[in-house]
Amino acid sequence: MVISSPPAPRTPNSPDLHSRVFSHVEVIGARGTGLGQFTKPRSLALDRDDNLFVVDLTGRVQKFSPGGEVLSSWRMPETDLGKPKGMCRDTNGNIVIVEPHYQRVNHFAPDGTLVEQWGAHGTNGGQLVLPRSVAANRHGDIFVSEYTTVDRVQGFSANGRKPILLFGKPGTGNGEFNRAEGLDVDAQDRIYVADSCNHRIQIFSRDGKWLKTYGKAGRGLGELSYPFDVRVDRAGRQYVCEFGNSRIQVFGTNNEPLEIIGGPGEQARTVQQPLGHRARFARQPVRRGCRESSSAEARGDAEAFLWNFGRAANRLTPHPGPLPVEGRGSRVGCTSRFGRHCAAFGSFGPALPDLPKRSERGETICGIPNRSSRPLSPQRGEGRGEG
Repeated sequence: MVISSPPAPRTPNSPDLHSRVFSHVEVIGARGTGLGQFTKPRSLALDRDDNLFVVDLTGRVQKFSPGGEVLSSWRMPETDLGKPKGMCRDTNGNIVIVEPHYQRVNHFAPDGTLVEQWGAHGTNGGQLVLPRSVAANRHGDIFVSEYTTVDRVQGFSANGRKPILLFGKPGTGNGEFNRAEGLDVDAQDRIYVADSCNHRIQIFSRDGKWLKTYGKAGRGLGELSYPFDVRVDRAGRQYVCEFGNSRIQVFGTNNEPLEIIGGPGEQARTVQQPLGHRARFARQPVRRGCRESSSAEARGDAEAFLWNFGRAANRLTPHPGPLPVEGRGSRVGCTSRFGRHCAAFGSFGPALPDLPKRSERGETICGIPNRSSRPLSPQRGEGRGEG
């Protein structure tokens, strides 16, 4: 698992990272089932005390201190149908975890106590079909992305979890989705959606009106390959995690590309700097994330949490002080310690969007072949094996 913190000391396992946003990487954790170990970590969140929560494919949630020490762990109530994916923190300080195959959303207190559970299967408004990601706005409303028989985003009220918003449908036009995955809400209540199989990010107003789309399929700066998540920091900078390119891209407040971080590889270290600055992450990085820390908001620094397939997290420590602006394509720093959570699947290596790619359990990703013996429907299908 990969994590980072602002004034964190360098350690022997801190690979170099050539970036204008972050100063270095630290790698902690290992593949395994013991405390502090991970089996395909899937999502993360931070509580108000900057404790880190990580859920992996075993259905176990682990809690870490800001320094990376294991504090506690618990298991999800049920995992037979599939494993949890998608986390955030609500305005009450609870950790929210989505269970796609149970079509429901759980709210856990930081000590692991289940305090709220809601959701029902169906395609009508207020019902859920394979929810993928979750985000909360400053008012306490919860937003959930869905895909398969539907491709949409729904909003639920802070009080009573009543449906208050529904937008999106399958397609390639503005306001349409092809596998809506990660989402986030910025300080102005705009909703950002990772439209993964359309290789783009879409931005909507608080009432679900389409505002803007950016990104197109490709490997270059500003281009995207299967973005699986997007998170926005307090300054409006966006962190987009790409399954297809095994990397994170940072975009500015005007949606302009600022920097590329990451790339396919076996080692968690920097290897090259074309089109921006790249770090090489271990094979199949599954999740990469930035989270905004309540205790660091006033400091104006940033910290990104990343983690690799079957390993743990890369801790990216930001450069101190403001970063210089270089005009179009300039690179700037984040303004909060953890930004906000960004997550994404990785790949075995670089590939253009039209090349074969496989996910962690072999499910179809936007028409990409799955390696299990059970065929899945192209583009729209995800079977139980996704976990």
